[in-house]
Parts: sequence; structure tokens; C-alpha cells
Amino acid sequence: MSRVWTTIINLLGVLGAVSLGLLGLVWSGQDPGARPEGGAQPSTLELNVLADGGRAIRDASGRLVPLRSYRRIASASTVSDALLLEFASPEQVVSFTTYSADNEWFGYRYAGKPHVDALRDVESLLALSPDLLLVSTLSSGSRLERLRETNVEIFSIGEMRGVDSFLANARAIATLVGRPQLGEVYADAYLRRLRSIAAKLPASRRRTAIQLTYYGNKIYGSGRDTSYHDVLTYAGLVDVGAQRYHGWPAWSIEQVLELDPDYVITRDGMGHQLCAHAALSQLAACEPTTGAPHHVIELPDAIINDPGPSMLLAAETIHERVYGTMEETP
Repeated sequence: MSRVWTTIINLLGVLGAVSLGLLGLVWSGQDPGARPEGGAQPSTLELNVLADGGRAIRDASGRLVPLRSYRRIASASTVSDALLLEFASPEQVVSFTTYSADNEWFGYRYAGKPHVDALRDVESLLALSPDLLLVSTLSSGSRLERLRETNVEIFSIGEMRGVDSFLANARAIATLVGRPQLGEVYADAYLRRLRSIAAKLPASRRRTAIQLTYYGNKIYGSGRDTSYHDVLTYAGLVDVGAQRYHGWPAWSIEQVLELDPDYVITRDGMGHQLCAHAALSQLAACEPTTGAPHHVIELPDAIINDPGPSMLLAAETIHERVYGTMEETP
């Protein structure tokens, strides 16, 4: 996907990027009134003026992180891994996460750099002499304080809640690496492409869906304020789970059967497992006579479970599998 975005950004950059002032600006994307039902609206990025006249942006923890010429950036988040590929030069990055390196689909993108579990293997991280570390909110506070004592600047990207949080972090990381205009163009193009997926699909033709994962006797779904909800919404589906639930709930079989959507979205290999279950085989998404997956769409973990760039790929893929044949019918 990175090559595709490079082409988009180059073309849009020629047409003209957003012009930024020097101090105290608030950057915003599309008109908030254009926000689709259940979808995301662009976040803004505020530049703060420090006492010494420098500039800073506020991270998810509320800390002001100064804007400097960062030359040795380490990442402790798969989302920041992907965004560094988009905005930072190879020379600026000293390490990516081990999780991105092990990604079955996209791990190749992170070859040629150290892969460090930055907050568990602090010694290996410090040996790389980073001047900026990008972390998520799941990071240990004590470890972060130890890193700050070594003069490593730390930026928390926060909890990933879908397109809103992803685009906010795209703008922030592009700004931290010294390319704020590129972040603006990227965010605008990403959102424009998402909105175009089901733009011509009338509400009357939109099918219902839920995202779920089934492990033994445990069923996990998703609700509002998640990447799964945004993916389903931009794909042109009605997320019936989000009408009742928030975050990542654990569902009972009875709750899933009550939701009973037209489609179930899950990870690769889980469709047969779901529809082979004695009770879940009653779902409309399972074949009524055989209990085989009928309207169960499976996607690789690297796509469906990514709260970052692959949300776009997931939404496009789901839309095509649900509506592709239908849209060809007059």
C-alpha cells in the first residue's frame, strides 16, 4: 500500500499542498459537516508555542512534545511503524517493532532495520541512541520515565479507535518528522478514498453486518469507536453491533443470534468454525441447510485487525465481496 500512497501523494503534491503558517495554527481536514453516518471526521492538530519560542504538539497523554529535528526515531507501535514508512526517511528511523517485522503480509516492508520490543528490551533500545520514541497508551509508565531520564523524547499516539485516531496520528507523526504538509495531503486523500467506496450506494440497499471472533466458547465482537466499526461503515454496511455496544465486547451466543446480521466479518479460517457451531449455525450468514459459511467474509489478520493504513484495504475488500455482483446488476 505504501507504493500506492507514494503515487497519490506525489500527484496531489504537484497540485498544491496545504500552506501552513509558522506559529499557533490549527490544521483541519474536510468539512466536519461532511461526516458520514457512523463514520469518522478529521481531527485537528494544534501547534503550541513554548516559553523558549519553540513549537510543540500535544500527545495522547497530554504532554507537550517539542518539534525538533529528530534524526533517530524508534517505534513501539505497529501504527507508528506504518506511518514512519510513509513520512520518515530511512535515515531517520533506527528501529521498528518486532510485531510489524513478524507480520505475515507486510513484514517485508520493515526489513533492513533493527526490530525491537522497545518497552520490554529497554537496553537494546537505548543501544540505538534514539532521540524520539513513538508509543501507544498501553506502554508501561515506569519504563517511559526511565527513557525520559536518558533524554529520549516520547510521543504517545494513544488508543487506536478507528479512522479519526489514525488520521490524527498521521498528521502528528508527519509533523514530528518534519513533513507536516505531507501529513495533510495523506490524511485528506485517505479519507477521500474511504468516502468514495460506498458513496453511490443508497441506504435502502445497505446490508447489516457484525465483526466477530470465536475462540472456544468465547465470542468477541466490536461496537462504536473501533476500527472495525469504521471499516464496516465505509464499506457500505450497517454495523448492527455498534447500535448497542461500545468498544470490544464479549458476546454471548444469545446476543449474537439476536443481532443476526446479513453478513459476518471475521478472520481467515474462522468462517467454518463459526457456522459449524450448533447454535451459531442458525445465523443468517450461515447456509441454512448445510451450516456452511454463506455470507461470512474472512480477511487476513494483517488486514482486518489493523487499526492503521489497512482499514482502507479492508473496507474496499469487504465492499467488493458484498456488493460487487449486486452493483453490476441494473
